[in-house]
Amino acid sequence: MLIHSSSPDLTRFIHFLISKLRIMNIAGSVLAVEKGLDPVLLSQLTTFADELVEFGDE
Repeated sequence: MLIHSSSPDLTRFIHFLISKLRIMNIAGSVLAVEKGLDPVLLSQLTTFADELVEFGDE
């Protein structure tokens, strides 16, 4: 999505999406590639999450 939108727009969209999922009591997941993201955007995304799962380089 970052190809078509700016980081602030993506942050607002993810916040909106996660808020709606929580209101409706629906579980959701967001996938992100750490190396492909701005560190500020990654830190903002992790604040929205209840849990962060990291996978190794295996």
